[in-house]
Amino acid sequence: NFIDKNLLTNEFYIELIYYHIYCQIKDKYLNINQRDDLIQYTFILNNNDELNTHLILASFFRESQSKLIIPYLIEQCQDERRSELTLAALNQSLIRMNKLGIILDEIYLNNILNILIKSKISSKETLQIIQLWNTLLNHGTFVYKLEHNHWDNVLCLISDLFQNLTNVQQQINQQFTLRTEFLFIHASNLLTTIGNLLTKDNKQEETDLFNKQLLDEWLLLYSKDIYQGLLPLYIALPSALTEFSSFYVTNEMVKSICCAMCTIPIDYLLSNNLKPLFHSEDNQSTLSESIQTIFNHLYHLLCVTPNRSLQYSAYHLLNKLLPHISSTLIRTTNNETIAEDNKTCRLPGSMLEALERSENTIKQLLNENDIVEEHLLDDNGHEIISQSLPTTVVTDKEHIIIGELLNYKLILNLINCYSSVEQRYTYKLMLQEKKLVDRFLSIVLGLIPANPVYNDPSSMQISSITKKLTHSKSMFENDIQLSPNGDLTSTYTIPHLACSVYFQCLSLIPVLVREWYHNQTKRIRDAVDRVTTKYVSPILIQQELDLASTLKDINVGETGLFTVKKHSNTREITAIYNIETSRVEICIRLPMNYPLSTASIDCTHHVGFTKEQWNKWMFQLKTNLIQNNGSIADGLLHWKQNIDKTMQGIEECSICYCILHTNNELPKRTCRTCKKKFHDACLFRWFRSSNKSTCPHCRANF
Repeated sequence: NFIDKNLLTNEFYIELIYYHIYCQIKDKYLNINQRDDLIQYTFILNNNDELNTHLILASFFRESQSKLIIPYLIEQCQDERRSELTLAALNQSLIRMNKLGIILDEIYLNNILNILIKSKISSKETLQIIQLWNTLLNHGTFVYKLEHNHWDNVLCLISDLFQNLTNVQQQINQQFTLRTEFLFIHASNLLTTIGNLLTKDNKQEETDLFNKQLLDEWLLLYSKDIYQGLLPLYIALPSALTEFSSFYVTNEMVKSICCAMCTIPIDYLLSNNLKPLFHSEDNQSTLSESIQTIFNHLYHLLCVTPNRSLQYSAYHLLNKLLPHISSTLIRTTNNETIAEDNKTCRLPGSMLEALERSENTIKQLLNENDIVEEHLLDDNGHEIISQSLPTTVVTDKEHIIIGELLNYKLILNLINCYSSVEQRYTYKLMLQEKKLVDRFLSIVLGLIPANPVYNDPSSMQISSITKKLTHSKSMFENDIQLSPNGDLTSTYTIPHLACSVYFQCLSLIPVLVREWYHNQTKRIRDAVDRVTTKYVSPILIQQELDLASTLKDINVGETGLFTVKKHSNTREITAIYNIETSRVEICIRLPMNYPLSTASIDCTHHVGFTKEQWNKWMFQLKTNLIQNNGSIADGLLHWKQNIDKTMQGIEECSICYCILHTNNELPKRTCRTCKKKFHDACLFRWFRSSNKSTCPHCRANF
């Protein structure tokens, strides 16, 4: 503030740069090459100390200094005699502004844009131009103000880059240099940014802000060649890591390519040009060859490759594929008259092979990690919290455990791909028959630490337990972020993944978890109960209460008025059904260790209904909440719809006493002797469990 504006000459800026840099690096100069922001320049510029000193200046500027220096750097970049160094300094300054959350004046941003569009770019400047484009696209909301010609420029740039980079023969002829690796790194980073912005599969709300013509051009003209050229290289990355895994730059390249591949449109993943790869267990699969091929390649990356970036990216890509393979996993076994429930489910061969391959490692892990030992009690019955780091695994087996846990998550994620209740029932029956739930819970509960929290220095939040501001975050409240570009050396990864899998199990298959829980010894039940009650149940209970309260928006039923209220302090949900002068009111109370214990249901008020009707409705609701894996809100809505149908005079099924089955079908199958009606699904389950084909009511042949 004391500097006369007339003195703000070029010499002043140069002096400011040198003085600032001297202060920042005088004590850290020996470690300068280890900084992520600086390493590429240290390599590229052949360790020229003077140039490196120029380059890192902007990484440390404060807000006031950055605002002073950026206009000067823009002016220098507009000069045709500029150096690669000047563009790098401008890019670092803009990165600094992004980190500080400062938005530049639009006039400066337009000037930078003009530098990228209009200036003649030499081959030496390509690397800096790519980075500057990426930094500009990530600067606030400026990306939504770009004109069509600006997009043409950057899309042509990225297309030409990958056409050259993915041309294997050309790279062999030119020799794969260090500069080529840096081109891969920054071109992939730019592709990640553009893919996240323009690919509809990723963020629908953001793509709506762009012109449809631009989105179509990206999808049809540019992205197809880029991703189809990059996909074979991505699949072949493990071989590159085998030879060059000790090099920092190679690992950075792998991380960048993995991030870029996560933005691939699903259509290009399904119709790939990879070398065919099939599994012997899938010989009856109806999946196309290309889908089987990409699925098997990705599962190899997920479970065999000892690199977290590849494992995480393979997990994200497999998640994209799940909706496209789920329908082929459930098959009808015969063509009998009642065949809706007569279905079997079989997991893909790669999934089963991954489970078999890791079986010995898992057995050893079960011997090394015991949930009861992890969650000890002192003499007063209080839990002893370990002060050590979370559960860790031997280094050479770490990737196997991560692959195993990611495989569990994918198997559980498949449940969400089935919309009908019957499909979900068939899938969960397969989980029971293969004893996969036992395996999931035996492993993950042994990996959950006594104190399931992790430190996140970049953010602070109020702890739900201590109610204090802290850097610590609950592994259950904050799901693990499997970013290929994240912290790949964290000791929290395996315990955090274990917490994520356990939370998924309790959310998606609570009935199966409850069945497993009640079959354990008291020693194990007590340990599981402590973990669940303290860390998981409060979250799930609040979710159930919040979801049930949304039913207040569905007040007017087909026949009666239906209202729902939540009571968070007492963990209760009250549901009221009114029709004319009749009324039934129920109270659902969730236990502290929900869903390990079932909710209690009481009828607090009923007027105008017979005792037989009331008992049937209570039985329906209890059956829905105890035997089905849906939410309480789903059970209440189904219960309300059954009452509606009863009021309309529709006869209920004589097996489940419901009018609407969980798949929303009415009783259609009628016994010729007693004329009772049944749901097809209920009747088939009766035949299968009784090993007879007689009517459940009159015992006549059906």
